[in-house]
Amino acid sequence: MLAIVGHWTSYEFKVETALLAMKEITGAHKGEFIAPVLHGVAKEFGIDDKLGYFMADNATNNDKALRFLDRAIRNEGKIGFDVEERRLRCLGHILNLAVKVLLFGGNVAALEMEMEDFEDEDMDTNDNDSGEARKWRARGVVGKLHNIVIFIRWSPQRRNKFLDEQLGDLKKVQAFMVAADNDTRWSSTYDMIKSAL
Repeated sequence: MLAIVGHWTSYEFKVETALLAMKEITGAHKGEFIAPVLHGVAKEFGIDDKLGYFMADNATNNDKALRFLDRAIRNEGKIGFDVEERRLRCLGHILNLAVKVLLFGGNVAALEMEMEDFEDEDMDTNDNDSGEARKWRARGVVGKLHNIVIFIRWSPQRRNKFLDEQLGDLKKVQAFMVAADNDTRWSSTYDMIKSAL
């Protein structure tokens, strides 16, 4: 899913913000698949020749998407834009990466790549002491909490058991599901800790 939000100044010099579209991206989340979606929305709103700056997280697929978007606009005989000048980095994403380094130490990108490799191998085994679990456990209390949340959210049966336990013990309190941390959701580690507490 791709959310496209527009920010502009009205004729009354008031800053306006609107969700322009929520579009599904067919294929991988790569720049060449993101660009046609952006281009289609820009054309739908008649702003493909009035685009300003682009705010997105630091992923390289966003850089590539803007290069493809510029090329598509130029191929239609319009002016296009300078990709390097118009590409802004999301401060929320930068802060999220910095906090992960503080929480987990070391190279977060390398850690996330390790986790992806272990997810492919270990998650299929359903082994409670998998390589991924050991790696997260080595990252201290937040890593241990991550393991607990992943264990709970692993299957519909575990999620239902977690909710049933709450309902059985608490009766008067509304059951909830613990929030899982995520590589791209900016406050997800905080949300996970808060839901666990």
